Amino acid sequence: VGTIHSMLSYGKLFSSTTNIAILGSGNVSQGAMNAASKLGAIDNIRMFYRSNLDEFYKTYSEYDVIINGIAVTDPTNHMLTYDHVKNMKKGTLVVDLAAQPGEAVEFSKETTYDEPLLKVDDIFVYCIRNIPSLVYRTASEVLSESFTNWVFKRDLQEYIDLAKEHGYNIK
Repeated sequence: VGTIHSMLSYGKLFSSTTNIAILGSGNVSQGAMNAASKLGAIDNIRMFYRSNLDEFYKTYSEYDVIINGIAVTDPTNHMLTYDHVKNMKKGTLVVDLAAQPGEAVEFSKETTYDEPLLKVDDIFVYCIRNIPSLVYRTASEVLSESFTNWVFKRDLQEYIDLAKEHGYNIK
């Protein structure tokens, strides 16, 4: 959702000439890869993981779009810094889907639905927290299905025991 919304906010769709770097391998990054490839950039997408970030740092200035899906636990250990901005292409779009402003992406600040893009020097940053709320019905259905599957796969006795542990009188 964030990948599509960021591009629409930026006013430009992916094409066969859009060079995209995706940082991470989790669900967020996989979703970004899926969205970007379906929107026409399939041949120009490169995924980078923590294990090959050195390769990314050698080539980051070549990308039109950089999508971050990696959350960091140390807010001083930035994946992208202000120093990186100096070498990015003019107009690069940095999409911080980890949405922890100022952490993985040092120069990201929280943006909003009303103002989804922030200009930092000659690049643009997208960092909206809780972006699945943009498609709240779909998000609710997916979460409900996941929760229901999790609950109904468990033995009913587990819930009875848990309720008794918390003082409920269940017969």
